[in-house]
Amino acid sequence: MMTKFIPGTVLMILALLVACDRYLDSNDPVRSLPADVSIPINMEAVIDDASVTLRWELTDSSDVAQFRVYVADNENGEFVLRDSTSSYSVTLDNLLLNQQHYFRVTTVTTAGLESSPSEIVSATAVHLSISINNDSEYTRQRDVQVQIYTGVAALYVELSEQADFSDAVWERFGVTKSFELSEDDGVKTVYVRMQYADGSETGASLSDDITLDTYAEITSVTFWPQSDTLKVGQTTTFRVDAGETGGEASVSFESVRDFELHDDGADGDVIADDGVYSGTYTVPHGVNALDAIVTGSFTDAAGNRAEDLVSESLLNINMPPDAVTLAVSFGVDTSTVVFTWTTSSETDFESYRLINEATGIDEPLMIATSSSTNRFEMSNPPIDSKYIIFVFDLHGDSAASNTVTAP
Repeated sequence: MMTKFIPGTVLMILALLVACDRYLDSNDPVRSLPADVSIPINMEAVIDDASVTLRWELTDSSDVAQFRVYVADNENGEFVLRDSTSSYSVTLDNLLLNQQHYFRVTTVTTAGLESSPSEIVSATAVHLSISINNDSEYTRQRDVQVQIYTGVAALYVELSEQADFSDAVWERFGVTKSFELSEDDGVKTVYVRMQYADGSETGASLSDDITLDTYAEITSVTFWPQSDTLKVGQTTTFRVDAGETGGEASVSFESVRDFELHDDGADGDVIADDGVYSGTYTVPHGVNALDAIVTGSFTDAAGNRAEDLVSESLLNINMPPDAVTLAVSFGVDTSTVVFTWTTSSETDFESYRLINEATGIDEPLMIATSSSTNRFEMSNPPIDSKYIIFVFDLHGDSAASNTVTAP
């Protein structure tokens, strides 16, 4: 018996066949789509370092279970399921760099129905970074150069010290942009974001820090001990308080120039990295200082040179004078003897003092205050008397010569 087909049934079968042309490009297909499943709108693609973030909206979110994200190599190519999320944004990494990618998103309902795809947006995944003055740590100038590293040249760029770019304006992109830092010394953060030819923008702003340092100052120069006159082999500790770390400090006095100090917690420095630079100085042979002014110098990490500052206390270092060699001979007759001696080279020479060993230093036979004097005549010296000549320096230290006997 031949079966009769009802026209309405035929129409239903045709409708089902047409509906079967709509499917999900994934390994996890959902059921066929009713016309009222909300499609993602206002698609936006933003570029971050080596990743792309997609954002979208829905007109009706009452029955949403998740969203599916598809990626293609070109606008007319095959879109492959890349990710799914319950959020209204997704960040995709591990994309091929420096290649344009095309994205679309669908809505999946709690019943497992999937919407038509959204409009297509595109973006290029690139490595992004910036540096200020070629990644310098410090700058003495407010005007700096910001280097922008991106695989694909942008059209526009914004730079600001405000994270929300509230004071910034879009300007033509350049791989190096001039920027003026705000006033007052301190750490400055510069933020950058870019806009590309396809309308995409960078998402998270790029940033780099630099310390603006336009001024250096020394607040004090000290040494300890202060009251003692130092001798050869003794030590003193110098300190320069500059109030900032990372710089170079030194002191100078008399013939000693630029004795280096450090802020490393060693060699007389009490606390490392506290802005106080110290150094222990051991007095070597040949150094003298009489009421010497100690001058501190400092150059900070940014290259600013502070005005030199002198210590309030005066430094005294004394090396005992070298002895001279004494000789004696007759003068024009045997009633006169002549004392001669080698010349002292002491820089802080005070006097020569010739003494009779029997009477002692408190009763000198001769005092000469010029270091070039090296002769003294005496009449009728006591027979067999012994004589010594002393060299005195300005600190009161002295050195005795050899002993001679009157002829």
